Amino acid sequence: MTVTKLRTFAARQFVGVCMLATLATATAGTAAGVEIIPSLGVTKSTDTNAGDAQGFWGLAIRASVLPFLKLEGGIGYRQDSFADGAVTVRQWPLTVFGLGLTAAPMVYAGGGLGWYRTTLDYRSSLPFEDSTTDKVGVHLGGGVLVPDLVETRSRLQRSVHLHAEGQ
Repeated sequence: MTVTKLRTFAARQFVGVCMLATLATATAGTAAGVEIIPSLGVTKSTDTNAGDAQGFWGLAIRASVLPFLKLEGGIGYRQDSFADGAVTVRQWPLTVFGLGLTAAPMVYAGGGLGWYRTTLDYRSSLPFEDSTTDKVGVHLGGGVLVPDLVETRSRLQRSVHLHAEGQ
C-alpha cells in the first residue's frame, strides 16, 4: 500500500469517527444513555528489536440497549517501530462490544468482535514491499463502570433542592 493510499485510508477513518462522535453528541440529549469514551495511552512492544514506547488513541460510542445490556463500537490507532525504524507497524482496530452488567451494578463483563487492519511499512532502502492485512478476532473483557461526576453532581443538587423545598 502506498503512503498516499495509507494517508487517505487513515483520513477517511478519522473523518468517519469525527462524524460519528458529532452525531452522537448532537443526539445525546434525546437518546438516553449514549456515552462517548475517548482513550489515550502508551504502548511498547516486548520484542527486543522494538523502538521506544508510542502513544495510542481510541474513541468508542456506547449506548444502552436494555437495562442490563450496552453495546459499544470503537476505533483505535497504534504504532510500533522495530529494528531502529526500519519497520513500522500500524494498526487500526474497529471493534463492536456487548457489555452485560453483573449482580454488582458497577461491574460488567462482555465480549465482541474486532476487525484489525495492520500495515507493515518498510524503510525504502529495504527490499520489501509495504503490506496491509485484515483480520477478524474475538475479544473478551470486563471492568468497573465509573459514574459520571457531572451527572452525579447534578442529581445530588436536584435531590438536595427537592428535599429542601419539601420541608
